Amino acid sequence: MIKTIKELKALIDEEVKNCDSFVIVPHIGADCDALASALAVTLIAKKYGRDYVIVMDDERIENVVNSIMSELPSEIKFINSSELNKYLKNKKALYFIVDTNKKELIPIKDIEKKENIIIVDHHDLGATSIETENRYIGLGVSSASEIMYRLLEDMRIKFDSHVQGSELNFNIANYLLAGIFLDTSKFSKNTFSGTMKVVGNLMVKGADLDYVNNLFMEDFESDQLVLNLVRNPYVKLFNIAIALNSEDPKFIYDKEALAKAADYLNKFKSIDAAFSIGLIDENTTYVSGRSKGDVNIGEIMSQLGGGGNVSAGAARIEKCDDVYQIKLKLDDVIRPGYKFNEVDHEKMN
Repeated sequence: MIKTIKELKALIDEEVKNCDSFVIVPHIGADCDALASALAVTLIAKKYGRDYVIVMDDERIENVVNSIMSELPSEIKFINSSELNKYLKNKKALYFIVDTNKKELIPIKDIEKKENIIIVDHHDLGATSIETENRYIGLGVSSASEIMYRLLEDMRIKFDSHVQGSELNFNIANYLLAGIFLDTSKFSKNTFSGTMKVVGNLMVKGADLDYVNNLFMEDFESDQLVLNLVRNPYVKLFNIAIALNSEDPKFIYDKEALAKAADYLNKFKSIDAAFSIGLIDENTTYVSGRSKGDVNIGEIMSQLGGGGNVSAGAARIEKCDDVYQIKLKLDDVIRPGYKFNEVDHEKMN
């Protein structure tokens, strides 16, 4: 296990000697923290004069991620995992995984057979974590974006958007700030003194908080999706709320909407933890969880095959289109023997 940023830098220095290409792997259903972290790795690859690709198989792309990707220059190469063997012909790869450490959450299914792997993440390890000593797991930070900022700084990579000689044609400072903004729910959780120092430094380097706010500006349609999802939550004893669409359980959501629903319920004083459950495609159910800290979301999500930390986490259940089945499993995990009571969310204050 890699314990410090300096050790991580030394590891990269060593591993890059045995590769001529970086294969950068964010988690399935990439959010802006995963994407920003992946983009930061492209700067590392560029520093060493190595080729690179970002592997993404997502059929549905979150609105914020789509907005960022539409701004990127053509030199940022994205490929599907099915294209990877063709790309790697006669190349030796360094696999750089960001914002996850679970093998089921990355698109490359035989990842543990690869020789050169580095993982940078801020989520707890679990039963399905990728087996490698080359893991940096920063549990005391806000996000993978915060870790990548610290790594870029330690490697002395110039990425100030307004400094001549940075050799940068996209504003990574904005994207790293957006990743932190997302994973801290607009600085309302997982925000430490070091986090705010990083935020300030990113703004000095050209990050624009107005730009980031606009990225996350909710349009009417997406706002209504979230409100419909949380309209009639199930509230469990010990102040745990679960939201699902009982009127249309087959409705397909973005992960972003499910995360917003959990965030929305968790803001009420009488709720200690909140979960939202919905389909993200016809055969995959997704659970997003949020907590004020008294309920360990990561531990609960790990029992559903996912992961996270104390205050936030998620689980992706493939080959399952029954949200009620997952609700019952979640009920069993949280507290056996207790029943749900339906309440109106307006009463939760």
